[in-house]
Amino acid sequence: MSIEGNHLNISLVNGETFQFDLEKTRPVHYSDGDFLFDDNIHAGNAGGLIYIYPQSGIFDMGFSMGGVAFNDPNSKSLWLTQEHQCEIPNLDLFDYSDPDEPDWILSHPNDLENILNQYLCEY
Repeated sequence: MSIEGNHLNISLVNGETFQFDLEKTRPVHYSDGDFLFDDNIHAGNAGGLIYIYPQSGIFDMGFSMGGVAFNDPNSKSLWLTQEHQCEIPNLDLFDYSDPDEPDWILSHPNDLENILNQYLCEY
């Protein structure tokens, strides 16, 4: 993560980068695709931010007013590719030992592939 002028740059371990405008608090660049952004957040627009990912998939962990949706161990997250979507229980993605701070449990590259295969998800 770095700050250049009024931009926050976030680099992921897979090499993708996201850039956000700190003054306008909105995304401005996604290295591996495009995005749709709507200042008016409502249930029908995926929380106001939709990433369009041409060559990979992403987890959509939902939207929740006043908190993060993945804090609910009984909920599900969506694995999204351009042509498919697949639900995966949050209990298979997060460790809820500390219910206020769930931890992502897929630490090895094969973990993601295994969980997607378990739920018959396309990737």
